[in-house]
Amino acid sequence: MELRLVVLKDVHTGKRLGIYTSNTTKLASDIAFFMLQRWENSENFFKEMIARFNLNYHPGYDLQELEKQPLVENPDIPLTKKAIEMLKKEAQELENEILLIKAKLTLRQDKRLMTKLSKLCITLEEKKCDIAQFEQKLSTLPDKVSIMDILKGKPMSRCDLEKKKLYDLMQFMAFHSRQRLVEIFGDCYDDHRDIKRVLDMITTRGGYVKLIGQTLVVILDWIENKKHREAADHFCRLLNQKAIKSVGRLNVKLFFHLSRIPHYGSIAAPDGVNILS
Repeated sequence: MELRLVVLKDVHTGKRLGIYTSNTTKLASDIAFFMLQRWENSENFFKEMIARFNLNYHPGYDLQELEKQPLVENPDIPLTKKAIEMLKKEAQELENEILLIKAKLTLRQDKRLMTKLSKLCITLEEKKCDIAQFEQKLSTLPDKVSIMDILKGKPMSRCDLEKKKLYDLMQFMAFHSRQRLVEIFGDCYDDHRDIKRVLDMITTRGGYVKLIGQTLVVILDWIENKKHREAADHFCRLLNQKAIKSVGRLNVKLFFHLSRIPHYGSIAAPDGVNILS
């Protein structure tokens, strides 16, 4: 195969990075752009979808994966784990009882205790054998299975068939909504490395809401870090400029505001004064 080498050079350090490609028509700048965007648009995308949105595949990305859809959590895994937990608890109780009998036998010999001890030891070995078999089974179970395998030919309603697709749709809607917030917040915070982390801190922050006429006021709690607080305040102003309205029967305008009152215990709170937002 004929390959092409595109070389990138860091103007600050002078280091060079080579990219091999079979594309001989695109501009070198385009090749470099696509490669440098790769982590943000592919690997990081899947990492974030798994960690934050509980979605471990992209519809249409893996044909083999799509053939197995809809996939569900393997129901045998929690059952097997529960069985192992119960067996271990029973084995521990047997071991305690065996130790107690052995202690009694050191004081005096008793045939009935000897017989009971023998039976308990046999039962304990059986429990340990069962535990080993369940743990071996657990290591071979797949994390997800096709729901068709679970049904085993039983009829399935249309609602059940569409359930996972609807869930995936909601997750992607949540993802793209968050991406839109990231774009807006980019004008409020200058460190691109921490944009998502700081945005998540702001959007998941506590506070309270109050309905005033046809406006739902959302007041976020005080933020200690000055840089983050100023970014959050700017973010609220940008959102308010867009005159966002809720969708549905409530149909009210949303107004966002950052509390100006520090929490009790904050370094910004006056000495000896309990201040609550």
